[in-house]
Amino acid sequence: MTGRERFLKTLRFEQPDRPPHFEMVFELTQEALGLKFPEWSPANAAACMAIYEKIVSRFGWDALLVFRPAQDPEGVRVAKKHFGNDIAVGAILWKGIWCFDTIQDWDQFALDLLESPDQMHRRAEQFEASANQKIDQLAEAGADFIMLAYDVAFNAGPFISPAQFREFVTPYLARQCARVRQRGSIPMCHSDGMMMPILDQLVEAGPAAVQSVDPMAGMDIDEVKRQTYGTLALMGNVQSR
Repeated sequence: MTGRERFLKTLRFEQPDRPPHFEMVFELTQEALGLKFPEWSPANAAACMAIYEKIVSRFGWDALLVFRPAQDPEGVRVAKKHFGNDIAVGAILWKGIWCFDTIQDWDQFALDLLESPDQMHRRAEQFEASANQKIDQLAEAGADFIMLAYDVAFNAGPFISPAQFREFVTPYLARQCARVRQRGSIPMCHSDGMMMPILDQLVEAGPAAVQSVDPMAGMDIDEVKRQTYGTLALMGNVQSR
């Protein structure tokens, strides 16, 4: 069974020969391999792929989330050509919804939630439009999956109340998940933190998998699995610090 077959089989809730494995980002290439990623450019594409190949081989990855360069269709295109169908190849997408990365002033953000909801929705629509354009480009480049990397929770809980999350986040996330599927790719979602108060909304949004099921924030893998069994694949449950 190839890594890609193992990856896809798991997302279909079928039994693979073993659980698939990969990391969202691997930053220890110097320590583990004595190598450093060069700046991305067409001239350096082969050197980047050679490092990815060493990571995949050494750590037994079944999928590669192209993180150098991130959000770049050309990086996905090169990786797909390099690895073929041996492993699944995916891409990271940031800043598609209201989340940590789209908030510049937290005090103003809190005020605007209460005083300027229409403005907040207009900004969310702008995030969505940009994300949709990137989704189309990444899917066209051949991404098997797209990781919507939107941090929306602290260790103590979501960054806004569940009611506010349902108004300002869930509809936009759901449409992006649907768009990823429509373009022939697989939507996956990432957020650290305590997600239990909004886990039901995450399921409703329709990703195929969620990462990272953060135990440091108190996420209980047994309870998460009970609430998501058969609808949402789980990745993570690893102490990250």
